[in-house]
Amino acid sequence: MNIFATTRSVTATCALLLCTLSANAQNTSRFITHKDGWYISSPSLHTPTSTKKTPHTNATLEDLQARGTQAHTLWQKDNNPNALLAPFQELFADVDRDYICALIDSILEDEEQLERITAASYRNVIGFLKIVLADGGPESWKLRLHVWEQKEVKEFPHNHKWDFYSKILSGYLTQEVYERNAFDQADAVLHSVREPVSLMPIPEDGSPVCPCRDDYALEEKEQTQSTTPLRVATKDNIAVGESYVMPHHLIHTITPSRGAISFVFTSEKKTDNSEVFVPMDRVATDLSRNAPSVTKEELKEELLNIKALLEQLYIHPGYLPEMVDTEHRYYFPTDEAFQQGPWREVIGTTYAKKVVQLTNEQKKAYRVSADENGCMLIGGKAIDPTQDYLFVLDEQVVYAAIKDFHHQEAELVCHTSFTDYGPTKAVGVFQFDADGTLKAIEAYSGHYMPTVAHMQQMKDYLHMLGINTAHAVCIPYHNR
Repeated sequence: MNIFATTRSVTATCALLLCTLSANAQNTSRFITHKDGWYISSPSLHTPTSTKKTPHTNATLEDLQARGTQAHTLWQKDNNPNALLAPFQELFADVDRDYICALIDSILEDEEQLERITAASYRNVIGFLKIVLADGGPESWKLRLHVWEQKEVKEFPHNHKWDFYSKILSGYLTQEVYERNAFDQADAVLHSVREPVSLMPIPEDGSPVCPCRDDYALEEKEQTQSTTPLRVATKDNIAVGESYVMPHHLIHTITPSRGAISFVFTSEKKTDNSEVFVPMDRVATDLSRNAPSVTKEELKEELLNIKALLEQLYIHPGYLPEMVDTEHRYYFPTDEAFQQGPWREVIGTTYAKKVVQLTNEQKKAYRVSADENGCMLIGGKAIDPTQDYLFVLDEQVVYAAIKDFHHQEAELVCHTSFTDYGPTKAVGVFQFDADGTLKAIEAYSGHYMPTVAHMQQMKDYLHMLGINTAHAVCIPYHNR
C-alpha cells in the first residue's frame, strides 16, 4: 500500500520534551522532530479502539473564539513559537473533521455569522480558499481554514508577517523551507526580494488595506540587496493528523494535494510586511496579483463541499492517513523528486487505478497455506521468491498477493482488497530468499502503522500453518 506518513525520529532532547501531552489530547503518542528552525509533530499510532463517533456539542464559533483567545495568550507568553507546538496540539486536539463538520452546520444556520465570515474570507493568488472563522480584531490573531480544491501550482518562496500553527485535516502538503544567502551552494538560485503592495483604494475610514486581498503588486523591497541566493534546505510531506509551527521569518513554499484542508492559527503580525522571493528569470513577467473575495452564496457552497469531503474520508481510529481519494483510487507520481522519497502522490495525475474489492470466492486464490516442506503456498500454488507479497491476517485466515503497484492493468489488488477497508489483525509484506524460504515479515501499510508485535503475531500464525519461519525476521514499520 502507499505510505502516507512515516514515523519521524526525535532528533533533540528538547523536541522530546515538547511532546508531553495530557491524557485528553486523544490519547495519541507523537513524535516531534526539529526541522532546521521549525518543528513537526507526527502521530506514532492512534490508540482509540472504538469507531463510534461522539457528536461535537461544543463545535460553535463561540468555542472557537475562546480557543483563539487562549492560543493568542500562549503565543504572547513565549518568544519561541516552536515551543508552542505541544500546547497548541492540546488546545486544538479535538478540532478534527467531526468538529469542523459540526461547526459548518452552526455557521450555515446563522446568517449574521455567515456574512461576517464571508467579508473576511478570500482566495489566495494560487487559488486556495482562506476562510477566516474567528479573529482578535484587525491586524490581530486569526483562526482559518485553508482549502485546496485542486492541486495548485507552487507559490513563489515567501515568509510571513506572523507566526502560524497548522493542523492538517485532509490530504497533505509538500513544504519546502529555504536557506537564505546560500553563497557557497552550487544549487542556490538567485531571487529578487519583493513585498506585496496593495493596488486597492484606501477605505474611507482610513483602515489599512490587506496586501493579501484582491489586487496587489510585488514591488522591489527598499533597502535590500537586489538579489538573494536561495536553496531548498528541507522538503517534507505533512500529512493529515500532523501539525507544525512555522516562525514568521522562515522562507517556504507549499505544494498541496487536491482536497487538502488545514486548520491554521496566525499570530499578531511580527513585521510590517512579508517578503516574496521571485526567481530572476521571472522578474520581467507581470508580478501583479489578484486574490478575490468570495460572495456569501459562494462561501455557503464551499462550506457544504468541505463538509461533504470531510464526511467521506473515513479513517479507522487505528489507521493513519490513506493515500487514496474518496473513491479509493491510488495514484502514481510523475515528479522525479517525488519518486526519490518513500511517498507516492495521491491526487493530480492521470494514472488513476482502482483498488479491486474481492469476493469471498475470489479470495480463495490468495489464501496462504503450507506445502509438506514448510514452504508457503498461495491459492495452493508455489510463490515466486523474486517477488515481495502483501499479506493480510483477517480473522483466522492469511491472504497474500504480489506487491505490484506498477502493472499496466487498471485495477490493483492491495491490502484493502481483502478487508473492504475494515480493521485487520495485521498487514505487511512477506520477503523470501532465492530458495523460497520466508526471510522477513515487514510492517507495511498506507492506512496505519503496524507494529513489530503485529508482525510477531503474523509469524506465530504462519508457524501454526506449518510454514517454516525459523529464519524470518520481523521488520519495524519505520525501517522502510
